[in-house]
Amino acid sequence: MKENAFDRIELETNSLALMSQDAAWYWRGDEERVFTTVPAELAFLVGDLHKFQVLPDRGGWTWARLRMDASEWVLHSEFDWMREPHFDPPFEYIPADCAAELDLRPRSAEWIPEWMAAGIARQERHQAALARRRQRDRARRAAKRAEKEAKEAQQAEVADQEGDGSTPTR
Repeated sequence: MKENAFDRIELETNSLALMSQDAAWYWRGDEERVFTTVPAELAFLVGDLHKFQVLPDRGGWTWARLRMDASEWVLHSEFDWMREPHFDPPFEYIPADCAAELDLRPRSAEWIPEWMAAGIARQERHQAALARRRQRDRARRAAKRAEKEAKEAQQAEVADQEGDGSTPTR
């Protein structure tokens, strides 16, 4: 940091399920803040940190800030397991991401924040609607198949009766 004349670096990350978005800032003195892209190596290390810091019943954190001052060379960190992650457009999470987060990093009910519970509920309603739609589509296909088979059977019966010269019985 000193060779680049930066006094402090901060990295903030939002994570949910398999999504993660990082932002980094460098400071020169107390005033000048410079936004920079996060090097891929650092982003992967933060992703690894996220995987390893999963707590039983609490799951994984959804927001983190890592900070280091050049004067101290000590890493300071803040983690939040309940904060709703905010991703910059065009990225945003969907209800399936909330359900995936819970599958990947299980939490007890008391550690599921309201925003995540709402997302999971929306995903469950969506999955139930899809299941009803699939069932309805299967029933329609079965009815069409039965109708087609009945029509073919009727045509075969008519053809058999015409072939032997007998009159149809009812």
